[in-house]
Amino acid sequence: MNTEISKEKLDWFDSLVLSSGNHADIERGACIMESVAYLAGEPHSDAPKCASKVISRFLITINDRWDDKRRQKLKPYAVKIIGTAANENIELKRAYLCADWAVRECAPMALDAAGLGEWATRLRNHLPVLNRASADSAKTLAREARSAAAAAAYAASYAAYAADAAAYADADAASYAAYAAANARGCKINLDALDASVMSLLDRLIAVKK
Repeated sequence: MNTEISKEKLDWFDSLVLSSGNHADIERGACIMESVAYLAGEPHSDAPKCASKVISRFLITINDRWDDKRRQKLKPYAVKIIGTAANENIELKRAYLCADWAVRECAPMALDAAGLGEWATRLRNHLPVLNRASADSAKTLAREARSAAAAAAYAASYAAYAADAAAYADADAASYAAYAAANARGCKINLDALDASVMSLLDRLIAVKK
């Protein structure tokens, strides 16, 4: 695929302020995935064919859940994910990476912020989520953490859901875990650290080789 982007498109993108939701056309704004479609020369859509479906699902949820300021941190990925579309095996690997992140990175950050370091450590020390068996084990542990954690329960809950959904190459739950972690009542989570963790995950998802 030719990923060369014209100066006109890059100038448009430089001035773009990413916004939430769908847009009728780029004259009325664009979310992260609509900007990917435009830069890649595809028809207007939030599901460009050039991009990984797993990465796209993750980014759409993040785009719509982050506020205007945080959302702009996603802009570099509009170019980076062009050409990441891949076969089912690669997408499944990416989905398990999302689940692993939700269970062993994201939920523990919320648990730590809620003063539940023991549960955070237990999740961090779980074996990497690489397949259905490890996902099932992680789901069970995340559900136990949810039961023990009132303030961070939603983050742990979505981590459990992410582990379950990974087998279907579904990344929505992982991104909801990030949203839940940021908004857990009584949890003063470091949003910069959480966002950096999201970016690190995106880099790892892109790096999965075809």
